[in-house]
Amino acid sequence: MKILFCFTLFLTTAFGQKDLLAQKTNLQIADSLTLSVLADYLQDIRKNDLDSILIDVSHLETVKQDYLRILLGNWFHANSFQVFRNYHQGLSFQGMVFEINAYQLDVFYSKPYEKKFFGSDFINRRILLNLNGQFYITGSQKVQIAVVREINYSDEIPYAEISAMELSGYPFARGRREDYSFWDKMYEPVLAVTSVAILVFLFFSQRT
Repeated sequence: MKILFCFTLFLTTAFGQKDLLAQKTNLQIADSLTLSVLADYLQDIRKNDLDSILIDVSHLETVKQDYLRILLGNWFHANSFQVFRNYHQGLSFQGMVFEINAYQLDVFYSKPYEKKFFGSDFINRRILLNLNGQFYITGSQKVQIAVVREINYSDEIPYAEISAMELSGYPFARGRREDYSFWDKMYEPVLAVTSVAILVFLFFSQRT
C-alpha cells in the first residue's frame, strides 16, 4: 500500500511539475505576441533594401521603452539588421525607423473555478495587446508601413500559480482580477461547510 502511495505521489509530482514548466508567464506571452506582429511585416520591411533600423519608443513610459528596446533590438538583430536603440542616433544615419506611438498590454483573470469537486482552482487568463506605430525612412518622414494591431490571447492556468506567471521586472505584465458578486465569493465556502455538515449528520445518524 505504501509503495502504491509513493508511486502515485511521484507521478503527481513529476507530471504536475511538467505542466507547471509548460505554462508561459505573462511577459513571455507578451514577447510572443509582440514579435508575431513584427513577423507579419518583415517581408514588407525588407522591400526597402535597408539593413539599418532605429527603434523609436520615446513616446512611451520609461519601463516600456527599456522592455521594447531589448526585445525588438534582439529580434531585428537576429534578422540581420543593424540596430540603433537610441532615438538621437537616428539623426546621423539613413535607414528605417520603427516608431511606436502606443503599446498597451492588459492581463485579465477570471474568477477561480474547480474542474473537479474539491479539486484545485483554475482561472481563465486573457491577455490583450494593442500596438500602434509606423515604419518610415529617415529624411522623408513618409510612412512606409502603418502598424495598428490588437491581439487577444487566452488560456487556463492554476489559480495558485498567478504569482509565478507575473514574475518579471515589468509592472505592466501584471494582471487584474475580474470583479464578481458577493454570492460568487461565498458560494464555495458555503458549499464546503454545508457538505461537511451533511456528512457529520449522516455519520452520527448511522451510529444512532
